[in-house]
Amino acid sequence: MKKQQQYRNWLCAALLVSLPFTGYAAEYQLDDIVVTGVRVHEAPITENNEVPGGQVARTADYGVLGNRDTMTTPFNATTFTDKTITDVQASNITDVIAMDASTNNQTLSGASQAWAIRGFRAQQQDVSFNGLHGIAPRFYTGVEGIDRVEVLKGASALLYGMSPNGSVGGNVNYVPKRAKQGENQNSVKLTYGDGKQFGQQLDYGVRTNDNKWGVHFTGYHTNGSTSFKDEAIKTNSAFLGVDRQGSHSRFYFDAGYVYNNIENPQYRVQFSGITNTKIQNNYIGQHGMLSADHNAKYGLADTYRHVTEKFGVARYEYDFSKHLTGFAALGMRETKMDYVYNDFRYRANGSTEYRLHNNNHINKAISAEVGLKGQFDTGSIKHEVTGVATRLAWKRYMTNETGDWTAMSKLTANTVSDYDHTYGWGAELNDSNLLTGFALTDVMSTKDDKWTFVLGGRYQHIKQNLNKTGKTYKEHAFSPAFAVVHKLNDRTSVYANYMQGLTAGDIVDSNYANDGEV
Repeated sequence: MKKQQQYRNWLCAALLVSLPFTGYAAEYQLDDIVVTGVRVHEAPITENNEVPGGQVARTADYGVLGNRDTMTTPFNATTFTDKTITDVQASNITDVIAMDASTNNQTLSGASQAWAIRGFRAQQQDVSFNGLHGIAPRFYTGVEGIDRVEVLKGASALLYGMSPNGSVGGNVNYVPKRAKQGENQNSVKLTYGDGKQFGQQLDYGVRTNDNKWGVHFTGYHTNGSTSFKDEAIKTNSAFLGVDRQGSHSRFYFDAGYVYNNIENPQYRVQFSGITNTKIQNNYIGQHGMLSADHNAKYGLADTYRHVTEKFGVARYEYDFSKHLTGFAALGMRETKMDYVYNDFRYRANGSTEYRLHNNNHINKAISAEVGLKGQFDTGSIKHEVTGVATRLAWKRYMTNETGDWTAMSKLTANTVSDYDHTYGWGAELNDSNLLTGFALTDVMSTKDDKWTFVLGGRYQHIKQNLNKTGKTYKEHAFSPAFAVVHKLNDRTSVYANYMQGLTAGDIVDSNYANDGEV
């Protein structure tokens, strides 16, 4: 049949060519031909919602609103994909999010990752994991187990609830790696850099033939010195992601383990008593201009930070009908840290001094959410209504010891043991915290999705028991939000929104007359 069909097509073509010369007219029906194409001025979206180049995705998890297209959502978010993480050879979260123009890196050392979103300082403790606060590693910022990093710019109380540590400039959300249908995710990656760091990473992902079950595993090890003098980092981590895709339900389970050991972490340099006048008349006149030696160790040797992180979270979604879905999630985390570090201070007379700190820390958290999402129409307006309740409880067992400022005889030779500081392990219950809240939202859109309106609010309650002082902090707030977006075309949208950020107030200490007030 194939040969006959090919012949018929060839014969027809020959007849069409010969017609002008023979003077005959003939009619012949060709087989149907299907032509496909893409309008060149539109940006095609791949199966994984990635825009051309693959480094950024067009969707993001907007907390209570769920996963949505950024072009029809009136909040500013950027989703960095696994390709970005690989292309920039990112080793931690700041390598990724610093690529966003609204975010800048404020990291002090290899042991302290921090950043600012729209000028507001944030920290690792406020990162959410699959939209759930309190689960992501508290003191470890590696991204080897992460598929996407989503950065929301602006206040986010309605979407995610109050951050555990009160960051208000935006939110960073981790999307963990999972097995993908039809993609070969099995790889071994070797890395060398950042001083003399040598790392090995194994990724393995597999799905069943019916695409219902998927398993993804990431194992990672790195060891060696960094670019900072005397600093060395050793990390062992493992991440597991399991999911099941049913006809009416979906189940996800993610777990991780991290051991991170940093020896001689470089820390910040402080200056004391150095004013413009003193610099000109005293210090510079005697010592010349201030200079920083990259190879110097600013502080004591034999400092360290040992961190162990364990976490897991399960999520279940069930479709009661095509218009109603229920969902629930439960996660737990345990963090243990032993940290000995120092402040280093440079004085106007040219002398140097240090102050030693010891922090023993255990942090345990349980985070949960449950909710319903429904869809219906009123006339020409589509509605997507979501109600969600959240609960995050965590306890901090912590002992902090801080020494006095002490003069240093040499900049690079002194060690912790030289100064007879002996610290033992101890972690008393420092505080217990409870964040509860309920959010209700209605996303209204026109049939053609040209206009989208968001209306909602969140009731947030916080309770803190400061065990060492015996004080209790209780407060609640209702945070309304509304927003609108107009999609001009497939590449341009304009939007406006109003939303609040929440952070706990401070309790006045005993040094002031209004001791205990918030």
